[in-house]
Amino acid sequence: MFAWWGLAVLLGAIGTWAYYRWRARLGRETIARRRECIAFLLMRAVIALLLLCPVIANTGAPKWMTWASFTLPTWTRWLGFILGFLALPLESVSHD
Repeated sequence: MFAWWGLAVLLGAIGTWAYYRWRARLGRETIARRRECIAFLLMRAVIALLLLCPVIANTGAPKWMTWASFTLPTWTRWLGFILGFLALPLESVSHD
């Protein structure tokens, strides 16, 4: 169950990022990708993939991620979800 809540928080963060990226493009405040160094683009893509793949694997096929599991009290899982959910508005404030 918590894997789906984690995915929901992740999608909320991606949605917030996409909205502010769209607003920046409307105001011509973004840096064109062709002006960025190819090494920087590759590094950013690899890091994003390394961070995103475990979340997707844990949601879609939790047995693949059993090697990384450990026992926590239920309240710590709820605390993590609540903190992640409360961080979404903070992300949008940092873009203004």
